Amino acid sequence: MSKPDTSNMEYRYLGNTGMRVSVISFGNMNENANEGLIKDLVKRCLEKGINFFDTAEAYGFGKAEETLGKAFKELKVPREKIVVTTKIYASGADPNDMLCSRKHIIEGLRNSLKRLQLDYVDIVFSHKYDMNTPMEEVCRAFNWCIKNGLAFYWGTSDWTACQIEKAMKICEELKLVPPIIEQTQYNMLEREKVDSEYRDLFKDYHYGIMAYSPLKRGILTGAYINGIPPNSGLAKTKEFWPDLYYEYLEHEKEWTEKIKKLKDIAEKN
Repeated sequence: MSKPDTSNMEYRYLGNTGMRVSVISFGNMNENANEGLIKDLVKRCLEKGINFFDTAEAYGFGKAEETLGKAFKELKVPREKIVVTTKIYASGADPNDMLCSRKHIIEGLRNSLKRLQLDYVDIVFSHKYDMNTPMEEVCRAFNWCIKNGLAFYWGTSDWTACQIEKAMKICEELKLVPPIIEQTQYNMLEREKVDSEYRDLFKDYHYGIMAYSPLKRGILTGAYINGIPPNSGLAKTKEFWPDLYYEYLEHEKEWTEKIKKLKDIAEKN
């Protein structure tokens, strides 16, 4: 593999840490992509200076982690040259394959590492907030993972500011390693959380943000201004991600008007 060209890549500190990541990351959510394609995409990312790779146990129930790990292995990527994150919340249908109990966080991360063929991840996320597990148990479990070398840091994904702040306070009281970053949706149609709700988290804790869905699953490209084509990506989500499909139908008129305005602004500039 050729030497990475980092001349045009910007790197930023991740949250309140000394670790630097490329401003663009590779999100490995596509569990159906073939191994050759994932390997080629990882190779191209590395060549362009992208050092940040994200996946989750829920993506294909482990398949995405397997293909990403295999790509790293075959490309002989030095572990210290990349930042790898995964998310724990659901790995199967059995009772303890889901949510954020101490059992599932620790066992789930161990299984993720096997699939990734790595000794550790840089960040492990709580993929969703678990209202059924005591917050102290969640914090202690992620702290255990860090203390035992399975991860360097932990973070939250799609948590509210109040939930994050509660975790921060528990970690402070119990002298546990606190979460450092929130992975959340952020785009021109979804701004409220980042712009308003998380404001005090940034100010008080220097909490980090890792944004996903910058194009709102393709909606912001304008592909659906005239309706949803039968074989489009959004049409397919009706089967495997119905919440997004029906969310679009609910906001179709509002979002279409916003997208048209954005399109006009872009064309004028």
